[in-house]
Amino acid sequence: MCIVIRKAEVKDCPGIFDLITELAIHEKHQDQMKISLEKFREDGFGDDTKFQCFVAECEENDTLRLIGYVIYFNTYSTWQGKCIHMEDIYVVPEYRSKGIGSKLIGSVCKVADLQNCGRVQFIVRDSNKSAMKFYKHQGAIDLTEVQEWHLFRLTSDAIEKVAAKYD
Repeated sequence: MCIVIRKAEVKDCPGIFDLITELAIHEKHQDQMKISLEKFREDGFGDDTKFQCFVAECEENDTLRLIGYVIYFNTYSTWQGKCIHMEDIYVVPEYRSKGIGSKLIGSVCKVADLQNCGRVQFIVRDSNKSAMKFYKHQGAIDLTEVQEWHLFRLTSDAIEKVAAKYD
């Protein structure tokens, strides 16, 4: 089996978007997926990119098939300086446990190392015990477990309400 990990190109957008949709369905959160393919393409490959992406592909029946991806972007920590946030990492079920996820994370870590980032961070659903085990095997620490950090979020409705208070 020949698996190639490479930087995503604009031509990969429909395939990546299909995998993102597959992930949303798998996690039973497809109702939260509000982005269109066009907006995704613009955000990742337009003039003002918001994220970077690596893809995993393999050759099946003389055709290249995307079988995984990782999306990441730069963030900043007042304690660590430059950082990277991994938003999604996904490998199609039939290709899991073959080292592809490790290679995708490794690609992001190479970028982080080259950029002298203080950390690579990401969020894992509490119910995804196999992913937590996988990330810990990679050397990740669970901040909720170790430092008792909790992630909070303002959604678009809350953002509008808070912003309206300061018009």
